[in-house]
Amino acid sequence: MAEKRQQTKYEQLVAHLRCKITQGEYHPGDRIESENRLAEEFGFSRQTVRQAIGALEREGLLVRRRGSGTYVAGAGKTKQRTMNIGVIATYITDYIFPTIIRGIEKTLTEKGYHITLGATEAGVPLVSSMGAAL
Repeated sequence: MAEKRQQTKYEQLVAHLRCKITQGEYHPGDRIESENRLAEEFGFSRQTVRQAIGALEREGLLVRRRGSGTYVAGAGKTKQRTMNIGVIATYITDYIFPTIIRGIEKTLTEKGYHITLGATEAGVPLVSSMGAAL
């Protein structure tokens, strides 16, 4: 049986802050504690706190205002962000690629990403930065 992975420090802080936001302890427009205060409160480094705040900012739950602080995003300002990653591989039917692709998909899915898989059939297509074949 596989062991359950323990949450990292930043994931613990993300979960804590998300819970405070979703359960209404923080309201849209409320300023959250400073990075220094959160670092002191949880015993984490400022870098760990910064990483957690960045994750919640990317989710659209928090907004940073330079020189002012970090605030809970307003009701109209939250955004649903999709995280997509494309994987292009050759010879997907070969013996090693299915295992690699399953590993990539499992890891990315756990992190909240959606995967799009493309096969070149041993050719090398030109792909634009938007993911469209040229």
